[in-house]
Amino acid sequence: MHFRNISESLAKELCRSLHYLGTYREGSMDFGLFMPGDDLPTAYCSVSGIGFDSRRSGLARMLQVEERQIAVVSRSYTSPLAPRNTVSYLLARVRKALRGRPGGYEVMATAVDSNLGFTGASYAAAGWKLVTKRAVPKYRYIDGNFMADRQVFSSFGTLRSDLLRSALGAAYAESSCGLKPRLIFGVMI
Repeated sequence: MHFRNISESLAKELCRSLHYLGTYREGSMDFGLFMPGDDLPTAYCSVSGIGFDSRRSGLARMLQVEERQIAVVSRSYTSPLAPRNTVSYLLARVRKALRGRPGGYEVMATAVDSNLGFTGASYAAAGWKLVTKRAVPKYRYIDGNFMADRQVFSSFGTLRSDLLRSALGAAYAESSCGLKPRLIFGVMI
């Protein structure tokens, strides 16, 4: 497989069509693994600076680095037809690509949503460590579509349920069942 940067336009299309959130994280660095002769990656990964959710969780404090030193794997996707160990290989290549890059990244981190069946096995296989588990208080839905807290806050300026219900009425809903914690993995670059 061939590793390379991918264009923002391709990354946006991949996120829109293949990633469960359906959105691209602006300002990301985007990487892919390509099979010989393929125009689309077998696996891709977007890496961003620390964001809204990570700031709220105190991730930099837990990892004992400054926020600007954390590169977050914010989106990834791997084809079901990908060879075994594709994800851990992609993560190792991204890690190597970030070494010595402007920006001074020291740590890579990601959040794995165990409520969606993700376990973090590929991160563990790539040498990442489970840093912490973070409670997921609720999922939010607008017009029946899941929206991450970042998206809700960006669109409506609040995460307060009462204000969202008041503004959106029946279009706003929240999960009502108990959720498993989000798994936070990290690795030194």
